[in-house]
Amino acid sequence: MRKPPSLRPDRSLIPTGKRDVLFEKTLHVVTPLFGGGAKSMHVDTGRPVNGKSIRGHLRFWWRACRAHAFSDAAALFEQEEVVWGSTVTKSRGAPSPVDVLVDEIKTGTAWKPETPRYALFPFQGQEPPAMGRDGVAFRLRILGPDDEGLRSEVTAAVRAWVLFGGIGSRTRRGCGSLFQQGLLKTGQPDQIVASIREVLGMRSASAADVRLPIPILAGSTIVLGEKSNTMAAWKSAVLLMSDFRQKVGFARNPGRGARPGHSLWPEAHVLQSMFSERRAEEHVTPFFPRADLGLPIVFQRIRGVREALTLQGGEQGRTRMASPVILKALPVDEKHAHPLILLLQAPHVWDSAAPRIEVARKLVNRVGQPVLIPGDMGRIEVAGKPVNRVALNNPSQAKGVTQLLKKSTAREAFLEFAETNLDGAEVFSLS
Repeated sequence: MRKPPSLRPDRSLIPTGKRDVLFEKTLHVVTPLFGGGAKSMHVDTGRPVNGKSIRGHLRFWWRACRAHAFSDAAALFEQEEVVWGSTVTKSRGAPSPVDVLVDEIKTGTAWKPETPRYALFPFQGQEPPAMGRDGVAFRLRILGPDDEGLRSEVTAAVRAWVLFGGIGSRTRRGCGSLFQQGLLKTGQPDQIVASIREVLGMRSASAADVRLPIPILAGSTIVLGEKSNTMAAWKSAVLLMSDFRQKVGFARNPGRGARPGHSLWPEAHVLQSMFSERRAEEHVTPFFPRADLGLPIVFQRIRGVREALTLQGGEQGRTRMASPVILKALPVDEKHAHPLILLLQAPHVWDSAAPRIEVARKLVNRVGQPVLIPGDMGRIEVAGKPVNRVALNNPSQAKGVTQLLKKSTAREAFLEFAETNLDGAEVFSLS
């Protein structure tokens, strides 16, 4: 078993007073940056990057790097509080010993959201357009006490964020991806992945160490494709998920004119059987395989259903489940990158720690009314009719879904799809 991180959880042992530079590098944003400003979905054109938003990203990636070394969540969050601070309660609240500073910002130029559409659809069709920024760069400085344990924790979080995260919104779909000169050794894909393991210090980590129900890097899977220019690499990675979920002939039937064809995934048909009066007598076993790729999933146009339906988490504050799949360009320099798919080791929607799942029905100009879909053996009623247990994880049902490629889960199937359809694809485990 991997030893716990070297940083001591006793805050009193961290020296105070003199502030030392724990990290200082210039970072280049190599794909367009969206969001992150005071106005939702918009960039602050005068200051597109700020330390507060970066701190949030660093918290996530610190947990992703370190969670496998802890046996319980309380110990993990105690350690997180030491590094990044806490405002949970007055009794436990404590400031972080580190300051995240951003300066020497190059604000870049306006960039209209066009392609890849699957990554950018929240920003399209708005009036006025929600413009992104291209060519942004900035200097990131992290200051704190001169403590080697603290420096190690900060460095791990920053490196993971630069490699797999980004700045702004839609970073899991490759927006705002970052490049740090000299971070990775370049070469063949196996050499790049070996360099990733080295810079993250993951050589002794394994999937067997995973015990906490949060997304973590230990035991995750990487797919790397052929190197190309950065925008092409980004589009290649994003197109894989778009095709897996929507490609005509694989995921849906041909449409007529501008109207898309019927989805070949089962979710829409299941919801139609539940909420359409014309299909009310049909017996359809509920099955929602794509829920394991992240929630919510919005169904705007289901024939015979007047409401917009949303498949989502059914607990207050937990309606979203972030996708465990990260699609992006992994830069090797400021102009070139490999398309990258990262499948994090993350809870499934049917795991005990995950929130229950519901369908939220939303009528025009009316408050949405949730209809619970439990993952246990209970029964519920929709419009007065009983609905059997919803199978979020049902291998027998999965056999009837061609797009699952004979895999039992959508995550496994997507990895298979990526390996088959991405040029030069090679698959690696971060273990």
